[in-house]
Parts: sequence; C-alpha cells; structure tokens
Amino acid sequence: MQLTSFIQPPPKTEQDIIVKWLDSTLAGVQETLTAIVSQIDRLQEYRQALITAAVTGQLDIGAAA
Repeated sequence: MQLTSFIQPPPKTEQDIIVKWLDSTLAGVQETLTAIVSQIDRLQEYRQALITAAVTGQLDIGAAA
C-alpha cells in the first residue's frame, strides 16, 4: 500500500501560502549565504595581503611576537 493513499495534500490555497513562505525564507537564506561568501573572499584576500607584506618585509612581525 502506498503512503500517498493515507496522506492527502493540503488544499491549493494552503499550498500557495506554504510556497510563498518557503520562497521568502529561502530568499533570506540566500542573502545571508551571499554575504558570508563575500566576507570569506575578503578575509582570504586580506590574509594573502598580510602574508605577502610579512614575506616581503613590509610588515614588522617581530614587534607582534
């Protein structure tokens, strides 16, 4: 016996409400994900710039230690 014979889908209007809620929620998640990826990219660039500055002597790392 199939599970679908026991579970009836909600009415179309309720399905539409659920879809709108999911779209809204997922849009917020996507915005957050985009912001996090952007921050990671900037941090990686900053890290590389610090490493380059330390290796080339532009940054005095002896004072930090």
